[in-house]
This record gives sequence, C-alpha cells and structure tokens, in this order.
Amino acid sequence: MININFDNIKKQLNQALKDKGFDELNRFILIIIFICLFIDIFFKNFFFGILLIILLIIFLLRLFSKNTYKRVRQNRIFLEIFTRIKEPFRNIKKKLYRDKNHLYKKCPKCGLILKLPLPKKIGIKHSTCPDCGHRFGFLTLRRRRR
Repeated sequence: MININFDNIKKQLNQALKDKGFDELNRFILIIIFICLFIDIFFKNFFFGILLIILLIIFLLRLFSKNTYKRVRQNRIFLEIFTRIKEPFRNIKKKLYRDKNHLYKKCPKCGLILKLPLPKKIGIKHSTCPDCGHRFGFLTLRRRRR
C-alpha cells in the first residue's frame, strides 16, 4: 500500500509556483487553449488538436520557466503588439463624434458618415450625400455654439 502525503505535494507545488504568475501572454494563451478545446470537442478537427497540444506545452513551459527575464521580455513584446492591434478600435465612437461645432449624420442609402456644419436654427434640415447623391432630411435640436 502506498501512502501519499498530500501536504508534502502541496508544499512542493506551492514552492514550484512561487513567483510564477499569470502574465498577460499566459492569460492570452490560456484563452486560446480553451477556444481550441471548445472547437475540438464539437468539430473533432485534427488541426485544433495539434494546436491545443502545442499551446499547452508553450503555456506550461512559460509557467514553470525560471528565466523570468525572458518571460518579462516576451510579455512586453506581446503587449506592444497587442496594443498596436487594439488601438485603432479604441474609442471609435468618441473619435467620430467629438467635434462640438459639427453634426455627424449617416446617409440612409450608402451609410457614409457626413460631417455637416451645426445649423444656426433648430428645425428640419436637408443634405445631399456626396457619394451617392441621395438627398435626405434630418432634425436638428441644437444650435451653433457662440
């Protein structure tokens, strides 16, 4: 009969994982692992199975790596790339509608966003789309700032 001391195993595991945190790259790899696992469960694709095994090996190697300098450098490179990819999608609505002296209206026919000057009077105004030539009306509820 084999006696297993779970307290000893727990201490060894805690010591092995000491100072080994989940950085952003490991979190991203873990999310990709779960996505590949989900796809592999339902579609039984060989590609996702191989990708799952490779990502799991990379995840475990990074988790148990003692070379923290290399891990920090890899994480910094990942964050630089990820922020470059994420930056154009950040605050798109704020960038489009931050001008207080103009109205932004979407053409109902082609979907082009028109930058129109803010009218002096409140009421129904008409505009023509320069792209498709469609004339449409819109209601203005605010006046030009002085």
